[in-house]
Amino acid sequence: MKNNEFKTFFQPKIFSQDKKVQFEALVRWFHPEKGMIPPDKFIPVAETSFLIHKITEMVLRDSLEAAKLLNTRISVNISSIVFEDESFVRDIRNVLLEYESRNLITLEITERAAMKHSFSTLKKMKKLINLGVEFSIDDFGTGYSSLSYLEKFPISELKIDRSFINNLETNKINPLIINFSVKIGELAGFKVIAEGVETKEQIEKLLTLGCYNFQGYYFDKAQPLDLILKDYSQDKYLNKMDLSF
Repeated sequence: MKNNEFKTFFQPKIFSQDKKVQFEALVRWFHPEKGMIPPDKFIPVAETSFLIHKITEMVLRDSLEAAKLLNTRISVNISSIVFEDESFVRDIRNVLLEYESRNLITLEITERAAMKHSFSTLKKMKKLINLGVEFSIDDFGTGYSSLSYLEKFPISELKIDRSFINNLETNKINPLIINFSVKIGELAGFKVIAEGVETKEQIEKLLTLGCYNFQGYYFDKAQPLDLILKDYSQDKYLNKMDLSF
């Protein structure tokens, strides 16, 4: 942290029907000797100390700056450790109030974190929504898999876990789950996004299931802000969607 070795990258989220692109902020650690260390290696370690709070604040500030430049919504992942902390709302609120772009921030929490203390979750959501923040449920289907919270929580977005996308062609149940999730989203008024989309064939299958929102390597990997600004200004992401279908 002291050496500024952590960097915030951004990956596009494609909303094909709305012709919109948003982004998810993803943190990377560039170690001077070991090179880039992936989040699944250092986040669990950071979660055992207060450093996860520092990393979250850094990513949130970088995302607020990026949202101002891109003029589009940025999603920030919130660790369950951070979300369950008693100071969560206060800490996030203090940072948000420093930026006019706070109404362009979406906080992503996992299904498991949302359901663990559902009453407390709802209270926290409402307090931050009043500041313009939106909420997304990440990794849908991998936690409690309870549909009750979809009506209870004021979410704007549901992200279908990549494990349901990987074997769309051979698995008979996953397409039903995706189609069902999309229909719930239509009725409840939130967007449903397919994560981990890597091939044209996956997109074609998802389109037949009614899913029109995507995130994954097919469109781009996570990139530093300067490259994102360049590609976004040239409509790279939407053009790839239009040219392919």
